Amino acid sequence: MSEPSSQHPDGPEAPPPPRALRRVRVTRSPRYGVFLLGGAVLGALVAVVLTFSQPESEYGYSATLGYLVVALGAFGALVGGLAAVVAGAVLDRQDRRRSQRRD
Repeated sequence: MSEPSSQHPDGPEAPPPPRALRRVRVTRSPRYGVFLLGGAVLGALVAVVLTFSQPESEYGYSATLGYLVVALGAFGALVGGLAAVVAGAVLDRQDRRRSQRRD
C-alpha cells in the first residue's frame, strides 16, 4: 500500500498557513489629467459665451472664437492644474492626520 503524500492528503484540504499581516498606507490623489481637461473645457465654454455675447468685430466670429478658445482654454487648464495641486495637498494632509490618529 502506498503512503499518502504530504502534498495531497486524502482528506479535506488543509488551509494554507496564515501570513504575517503587513500595514500599508493607501494614499488618495487627484487625477491631474481630469482637472486639466476640465479647466480647458470650462475655458473654451467661457470663450464661446464671450464671443457670441459681443457684436461681431472686424475679424468675425470664427477668428475671435479661435483666439479666445486657445487663450482661455490654456488659462483654464492652468487654473485646473493649480486646483489639482491644491486638492492633492489637502488630501495628503488629511491622510497624514488620519495615520497619526491611528498610530
